[in-house]
Amino acid sequence: ILEKKIHLFTPSPYFNFSVHLDGDRDEHDRATGLKGAYDRAEAAIKVALAKGFRVTINTTLFNTAVPEKTAAFFDHMMELGLDDITVSPGYAYERAADQGHFLTREATKKMFRELFRIGKEGVKKGKAKWRFSQSPLFMDFLAGNQTYECTPWGIPGYSIFGWQRPCYLVAEGFAKTYRELMDTTDWDKYGIGRYEK
Repeated sequence: ILEKKIHLFTPSPYFNFSVHLDGDRDEHDRATGLKGAYDRAEAAIKVALAKGFRVTINTTLFNTAVPEKTAAFFDHMMELGLDDITVSPGYAYERAADQGHFLTREATKKMFRELFRIGKEGVKKGKAKWRFSQSPLFMDFLAGNQTYECTPWGIPGYSIFGWQRPCYLVAEGFAKTYRELMDTTDWDKYGIGRYEK
């Protein structure tokens, strides 16, 4: 849809197109269940970049991701001229149709440590450095170098339904006002080892 609607937008340093790509052609098409989805997304990225837009990708990695293939994918995206990458492990949630491909915490640490090692070696060999649009604190957490008392959702979100309650992936519902959200949510029940969902 990006290519069809891009004429409605004007490039700006304050505006960004974030394109969903969960890895290379094989990984993304498998993750989305749509053959050709990767090719359509990459074509749209190229069009947006050619028109002077800021473009990023958001990538979710599952237990089928291979660090070497993911590194090659990130290299390719940087070669296209992509501005930034947002990356996250696929977090398990109860309503997901596919329950078998989420990364465990240990698998996440192992995968991201290897991925970041490959990225550092690539820079030494003259490859483009991957630019992430996330905090180094989060990236350090992914690699298992930090442990935080995590909240199930980090940025309060508001929509036509109201203020999103934690956890958005398990549909905890909405509050009508921000005050209601803050006052009626039992924040102490969330965090590592405290919330089974």
